[in-house]
Amino acid sequence: AGAWITLTWERPATVSEIDLYDRPDPVDNVLRGTLTFEDGSVIMVHALPAGGAPERVTFTPKTIRSVTFRIDRAQGRNAGLGEIMVMGWLN
Repeated sequence: AGAWITLTWERPATVSEIDLYDRPDPVDNVLRGTLTFEDGSVIMVHALPAGGAPERVTFTPKTIRSVTFRIDRAQGRNAGLGEIMVMGWLN
């Protein structure tokens, strides 16, 4: 818990979906997290599917230059993301 990653773009991007992938490890899992956008809005994320399947987070489109994902609750010593994918387009 407490680990985080920030994605930043040089130009604004309009995004409406983010896929979060847990590490494909049955022992180390993300149990709760937070997506924080540069506009200050926050989306709480529940447990990610164990085994590496994606958890799609959808929201009203936002035009941003950065987003941060923080792990708020985890299981195991090496919990983290296997991948993060942001869907949208650069403006």
